[in-house]
Amino acid sequence: MALQSYIADSWWVFGGSGEEWFAAWEGPPFYFMSTVDVEYNSAWFYLFFWPDLLARQLRQWVRFETADGMGRHPPHDIGTDNRIIGTTYPIFGMEVEECADFILLLFAYWKQTGDTGLMRELYPHAADYARYIMACDSDGDGLPDLNSDNSIDQAGLALVSSRNQTYLGVKEAAALQAVKEMDSLQETPSPQTAAQCEERLSLINRTLRESMWRGDHFAVSSDPHSQPWERDAYSIYSANGLLWLLACSGGSGLEEDNLERLRLDLAAAEGATRREFGCVHTSGGDDNQWVSQNIWRDALGFYLGVGGWAEGQGGRLDTYWGLEHWWACNMNGAYWDSVFYRLTPNRSGPRRGAYQCDRYLDQSLGYYSRGVTVFGLVAAAGRLGVDRACGKVTASPLAPPAAVPVFACADWGSPDPLLRLPVLVFGADGSLVETLNPQLLPLSAN
Repeated sequence: MALQSYIADSWWVFGGSGEEWFAAWEGPPFYFMSTVDVEYNSAWFYLFFWPDLLARQLRQWVRFETADGMGRHPPHDIGTDNRIIGTTYPIFGMEVEECADFILLLFAYWKQTGDTGLMRELYPHAADYARYIMACDSDGDGLPDLNSDNSIDQAGLALVSSRNQTYLGVKEAAALQAVKEMDSLQETPSPQTAAQCEERLSLINRTLRESMWRGDHFAVSSDPHSQPWERDAYSIYSANGLLWLLACSGGSGLEEDNLERLRLDLAAAEGATRREFGCVHTSGGDDNQWVSQNIWRDALGFYLGVGGWAEGQGGRLDTYWGLEHWWACNMNGAYWDSVFYRLTPNRSGPRRGAYQCDRYLDQSLGYYSRGVTVFGLVAAAGRLGVDRACGKVTASPLAPPAAVPVFACADWGSPDPLLRLPVLVFGADGSLVETLNPQLLPLSAN
């Protein structure tokens, strides 16, 4: 269902001068094209089955980058409806988040495909975006406090628009770690860039440790303008920015004590935000849930090795499917991403999508492309790390025995279906007992 909605949203077209463009709609009613933060989640589909479609979008985004007082940054989207004209999202820019998302997508593309050429081609933009992110910290704590509005725009304002967010701070750390690794593979690496990234990573880790930790979870933000119950709430987004690094066998940018805190945070936040069909954004008064972001959080639970996570995944998936089934029987079918648990409509604050909430379990963000995030759970269940740039594949499933397909290394053009997909087979004790089609894997597979 998610895949069919994605396919209906996809466009591969020729422009007036004959050049090819690829984009995917977000869905009704605004039909933003090739939204960076949406493709950040949907990229599992590209990297598993058609990586050239992600490469096309990476090149397209830099064509629409713009500049402000902090530097250059990518667009939010490249158009709307059937027009490719640059950013059309009307509320705010999400500049820091889109910078980090672009960097992490370029990093993931490089690692999962081994295409160092495209990485080097677009790296100067990634380096500019890293400098932009670092310039958006005006108070010296390492976390962005300028241009820090984010894409979770059906959540409360404390998560969407506050200064010094844990969500953006962790995503910044991941992006800087990615830039540091990409810089090391340039023809002329920059010691200054590496040093700047390392210094900022140290500062972010210290701020997370000393200012953002609340005993069993990270605060949403440290913004004094937010209400305490919103600022100190549990959130399902704390670890969000780490997934592409973990899926590519990369360093996370966070020190081990903060990674352990994120494990505790993820488990505690699931309990504090759980509703009938999954988890709302935060425990600070939110009554909206995005299914795709629950699935992204689920993948992080596997990669981070949260205790008992694998055992609970079947139940989590049942609740998401239960919601989609209820909608299909009682409202609209296809894949819908957003549910409101609100009994009385309240249209204050930033909103998007088919937002006409007037009853419990109302839906928005319909026929939505982001549902293909679910492909990431296949990799996450095996804790699969693919780094074709360095010739390495690793896996360590949380719940063996398991068969872990390595879609990023598949040969979809092989005439023999049995020779198309490498699979790592693990026994009940977690040891690797067989590798199917090992000739498709990089030199090292564990």
